[in-house]
Amino acid sequence: MQALTYDEQGNYEKAIVYWDKAIKMNPHNALYYVCRGADKDELENYMDAIQDYNLAVQTDSFLICGYMNRAGSKYAIKDYAGAIKDYNTALKIYLFKTEHLQIKFVPLPNKLPFGNMTIDSNNLIEEPQYHIDDIIIYRGQAYYQMDSLNLALNDFTHCIDRQFCLPFCYYWRASIYHKQGNADAAYNDLRQVLFYADKDSDIARQAQKVLEKGLDMLEAYDLTGDAK
Repeated sequence: MQALTYDEQGNYEKAIVYWDKAIKMNPHNALYYVCRGADKDELENYMDAIQDYNLAVQTDSFLICGYMNRAGSKYAIKDYAGAIKDYNTALKIYLFKTEHLQIKFVPLPNKLPFGNMTIDSNNLIEEPQYHIDDIIIYRGQAYYQMDSLNLALNDFTHCIDRQFCLPFCYYWRASIYHKQGNADAAYNDLRQVLFYADKDSDIARQAQKVLEKGLDMLEAYDLTGDAK
């Protein structure tokens, strides 16, 4: 599909032109809206991206990636309450599919925005696959940004208990403990970051800096490794 070729090249403006054509030919394919919205996210055109995700979930109300992408766009514009609502919807759909339809999912790469599609053997676009921890870790970030620290703490602790994305989860939990005034717990989690992270990674260097210079240097990291 031509649009995906331009996506791989990073030419999102051109990709959007071809997603427009694909949607015109088949307006009932919800994944086309998600793909176009993801390209708009890449261009930081978040409001238009949200409109595409709205169309996606209106077309297919069980499309997890529609809610996940829309949550990511809302997070980007600091609509954290809206993001949490979409993460919770995605979580409910995930649980329904796994419990009632017995579908097995695998984790996504740790990056935003979601919407990276693949082509199956019949040249049809497939929805990205999700794990429950993918959803919970992003919801935890949104809770943190809203200062709902206990809820954020629950989400990151859940992921740590499940051995998921440990350097990031320990770093975020350290940030929560720091906000709550629990310095000992924050320092302990930062040491865990150094234990689990690649020593040359940005998050390991940041954790080391905080351990050396104090918790006032602590910044929250998103899953792309960017300080917030």
